[in-house]
Amino acid sequence: MNLGDSRSYNIVFSPISSLAAALEEAGFPSTGKCIIVSNDYVGKKTNHAQVALESVKAAGWNAAYVEFPDGETEKTRTSSSMLGKHMHVI
Repeated sequence: MNLGDSRSYNIVFSPISSLAAALEEAGFPSTGKCIIVSNDYVGKKTNHAQVALESVKAAGWNAAYVEFPDGETEKTRTSSSMLGKHMHVI
């Protein structure tokens, strides 16, 4: 996604089961830390988050799963801080 500045980022389409390979192809080392973040709808109604977590763990990532309630109003400084705390734990 070209935003014309340093906020630009790539969008990668790949099966969730290939998440680890896509991360490595993008230059992230498999020896790193990773948090799979999902909302409670995806977490409870599908197996996508679990498949993603299994993919990165199988490739050697030190990974954790965090689930937040669905909705834009849940994206707060508190939820962001919680992610930071999880990174220190894994």
